[in-house]
Amino acid sequence: MVAKSDSERVLLEAIRDAARDANPPPALSLSSKRRAATRIDPADHAILAMRLAGTSWAEIAETLRLPAATITERAAAIVIRLSATPSPAESPTVAG
Repeated sequence: MVAKSDSERVLLEAIRDAARDANPPPALSLSSKRRAATRIDPADHAILAMRLAGTSWAEIAETLRLPAATITERAAAIVIRLSATPSPAESPTVAG
């Protein structure tokens, strides 16, 4: 479970956990999902959305009609992109 107030690092760990296991990932807040979607390649949105919905890697490959190796590569790219330090434009602004 990831709370809205959790850091991007917590979101990233939840996604990494999901990538390691065929079990459905923990529920994520809508804001966490949106934040992740803004940081990855738009072509990977479907992969992220299906995985966060609990779709297995094999089912994702079949649905997208892509080789399993391609899905594995795209999943790694998602993790790398989410691991990167957000640019100033991606970082939340705190009003003071």
